Amino acid sequence: MTIATNTAALDAVLKHPGIWRRSAAAKPHVRALPTGLSELDALLPGGGWPCGALTEILFEYDGLGELALLMPALAELTQRRQRVVFVAPPYIPYAPALDAYGLDLNYVVQLETTAAEGAWSAEQCLRSGSCGAVLGWLHEGDYTQLRRLQLAAESGDALAFLFRPAQAAGKSSPAALRLQLHVEDDEASIRAPTQQPNRAARDLQSPQSGSFDFTQSRSPDRRAMSDRIGTARVDIEILKCRGILDPRSSTRLRWRA
Repeated sequence: MTIATNTAALDAVLKHPGIWRRSAAAKPHVRALPTGLSELDALLPGGGWPCGALTEILFEYDGLGELALLMPALAELTQRRQRVVFVAPPYIPYAPALDAYGLDLNYVVQLETTAAEGAWSAEQCLRSGSCGAVLGWLHEGDYTQLRRLQLAAESGDALAFLFRPAQAAGKSSPAALRLQLHVEDDEASIRAPTQQPNRAARDLQSPQSGSFDFTQSRSPDRRAMSDRIGTARVDIEILKCRGILDPRSSTRLRWRA
């Protein structure tokens, strides 16, 4: 091997999203799909949701905007004719709302599995290489399960989104990106990493503002809860972000789902 060949090989290794050099001045090389919110994209490595990686979204209650946050990216994937798979969602995905956000329903798949089989099913979808994104709900899971999902996402070059209860925030995770949603009052904001922690808050508007319930209610109680949460303020905090030294240094971006 020549020196040039060795240099090129080393450069390729160092660009792998799983490798980060603390002393490196350059931003890490991360392939990403835009979130649909340009100012949030500007703060995330690669400019959006990390591709071939696991993203965790933690929340206390259903309907806080956890799905609304993903809609622009999922719509983009289906327009590229890539499958988006919902694995064992707790509620039936509401097709008219998905269609209103631009998802091509021909490329939206729902898998019904038991809670015990959900992680395994999501892993198989990710490894298949035939899915653009896989969404799963995991109430209880250990580090090994999460690691398998992360590796499956890398193997299938897919976006993996995992919804988990807020109590999981204190547990270790191999995910490339972890977000936590907190209920506050009547607005939605996003806390994202930045090099200017004292920067003033900026307002973001989602591509389609307004309140959507992305799940078909199975009971009056569920509908009432959704209506109540639909006007709540949601603080979205980044707990972990690959390529960012200290995600706690953050700016607050206001976002209405």
